[in-house]
Amino acid sequence: TAARPLAAGRVTSGEALGLCAASLLIGVYWLAWQVNLLTAALGVASWLLYVVAYTPMKPRGPANTAVGAVAGAIPILMGWTATGAPLGLAAFSLAGVLYLWQFPHFMAIAWLYRRDYGAVGMQMLTVVDPSGIRAGVQAVTGAALLMPVSLIPALNPPSGSPMVYALWAVLLGGCQLLLAIRFALQRDDLSARRLLRASLIYLPAWMGLQLMVSL
Repeated sequence: TAARPLAAGRVTSGEALGLCAASLLIGVYWLAWQVNLLTAALGVASWLLYVVAYTPMKPRGPANTAVGAVAGAIPILMGWTATGAPLGLAAFSLAGVLYLWQFPHFMAIAWLYRRDYGAVGMQMLTVVDPSGIRAGVQAVTGAALLMPVSLIPALNPPSGSPMVYALWAVLLGGCQLLLAIRFALQRDDLSARRLLRASLIYLPAWMGLQLMVSL
């Protein structure tokens, strides 16, 4: 991140703040005017959680991940409400998958870059607990809870076979869970890198599965 415009000094703090405020106002106005008020409100909530809560929490303690994961899960709700559909179990199950997915994904990142986080004072779980035990537990917990939550769409699929969806969802989630368990046991760069790759494969594969069963 040292080469980013603000960190490198190519953009001043005032300029960054102005750009941030302008993009927020324009984005919220566009969502409220062109989409609907609920989607705009969700956008504001995601922004507040990320900018006002998550970012200042990063130097203070490892709970920042749980808060940031909420901000990361809200956009899928925005996509849902943008269609005019009411929020319900199906929508929250999708957001639940995105929320839980971030724990194996980010714990792998936090392990791989633990020295960098520690050098700049970011209190990630792998900095607070260098053994990686707590990070491993969170990775496994998130990956394990994700599996039953990801099966909720099979209860009322828009079309297609719920059994086909369920089988593929279990296969995808099971592979990620196995690699999360391996990371929790080994706690080394290789197992973390494999878990990270699995998480990067899981999300687009799961979303593709959602598209397939909705056709």
